[in-house]
Amino acid sequence: MDNDCEAELTYPFTVEEHCTADSLSFTVFLDAGADGLLDGDITEDVEIIGSYPLFAIKGTFPVGTHALQLQVTDGCGNSSIDSLPFQIVDCFVESPSCFDGLIVELMPLPPGTDIDGDGDDDTAAMLVYVDYLLETSVMDDCSQPIRYSINRIGEGPNILQDSIYVTCDDPDQLPVEVYAWDNAYNPYAVQPDGSIGGRNYSPCETAVTLQNKANSCGPGEPLGRGTFDPGMINRETPVLYQNQPNPFLKGTTIRFWLPEAGRADIVVTDITGKAVKLYSGLYDAGHHEIEVKAEELRGYGMYFYSLRTADYIDTRQMIYLE
Repeated sequence: MDNDCEAELTYPFTVEEHCTADSLSFTVFLDAGADGLLDGDITEDVEIIGSYPLFAIKGTFPVGTHALQLQVTDGCGNSSIDSLPFQIVDCFVESPSCFDGLIVELMPLPPGTDIDGDGDDDTAAMLVYVDYLLETSVMDDCSQPIRYSINRIGEGPNILQDSIYVTCDDPDQLPVEVYAWDNAYNPYAVQPDGSIGGRNYSPCETAVTLQNKANSCGPGEPLGRGTFDPGMINRETPVLYQNQPNPFLKGTTIRFWLPEAGRADIVVTDITGKAVKLYSGLYDAGHHEIEVKAEELRGYGMYFYSLRTADYIDTRQMIYLE
């Protein structure tokens, strides 16, 4: 199968001839869709291979259920017509390309919240959409549209699950799978529930890094480095804080702290790593804020921002909602 949604077919057939077996002629018609209507003479577009009495029609045909009408004529003028039904099945979808650098900040939840429905109260969480983990959502496939799902490794894939909540119960490095599902019906595909027949699907694996800089998780849970605290001055290295609000609609604030005066850059990049905004300057020691407006970005989605000094770099994630 190629990206033009066609595949090569070799259709064998036999001929029984009592007149002139060495002077047979063949005419082939295509009934596209197997609706009983002939769509054209394709004799010049196919190849008849073999020798009496074993032959085959060789050609390229699109995905779907079709039929060939074969007419065989011998040297005595005798003709025979037969219908040769066949099906071209889409049996493949390419694995998605997973993004490997997603960092998620767990945000505090109101007391008594069971955000993931597991029966335990969660103190902090973040909703991770499958789109955050895709290098690209554009794939060439014969059976569009492609859908994507996300699940923890060890849990079964579910085509309807396009997001998961990550919580303090998860490890700092959470292994996940991203599945691509095409829109084909492959009668031979074994589905996740064990049934036969359905969509083609294929995964990629990656990991989500969980951070708890607000210290909302208990001991032994994802390690944090503290939230924004204007009174924090006893540090020897710069600090980059989580932007607020995050996710955001119209704009957000990036805060950082410098232990000494000097040059610092805040670089905003898109999910491909391309820089979309640079805030550069000479700053005094202490806390600083930069306002990022939504119109300065290249559309909604996930972005990363980095604090860079002469001897320090740190990166965080922010999400611009549509």
